[in-house]
Amino acid sequence: MEAAKAIKIVGWIWTIIGGGMILSGTVGSIFLFVVFQRMFPPEFNTDLIPHYDLLMWFRWAYPIQFVAGILVLVCGRKFLMRHRWPRKYLEGFSWFFLVFSIVWPFVMAWFIYRMEEDFMGLVAIPVMVPYIALFGFLVYQLRSEKVREALVR
Repeated sequence: MEAAKAIKIVGWIWTIIGGGMILSGTVGSIFLFVVFQRMFPPEFNTDLIPHYDLLMWFRWAYPIQFVAGILVLVCGRKFLMRHRWPRKYLEGFSWFFLVFSIVWPFVMAWFIYRMEEDFMGLVAIPVMVPYIALFGFLVYQLRSEKVREALVR
């Protein structure tokens, strides 16, 4: 693939992913910080909610996702302008999401089997194949010599 086309594809993919991360981080934060807290009266026994502690931990994951989404969005836009500096950040995010896409379905399958003694978690493995392909493609393009040479600033 020629460098100009690869830069456009990679830049737009990361710009869209960054926008999605911002949207998801915002909606998740609003739900867990505002809505979820008001769903139950103060005297409600939270032990009745399965995995309540895990849900409360995710309250802090959403603001982090929002900030990371801003970084990804800015990097994607600057990459489209052929700046050099965003390439290393986008490559880092691509590697992170590639490894996550490979490891996560096996972790989920193991946890579901441990909790439910059911193999239904194995469904997550083929579901992640498109993500593995996407992030593998992004890593490949970001590491290619053609793309590195085409970045000017």
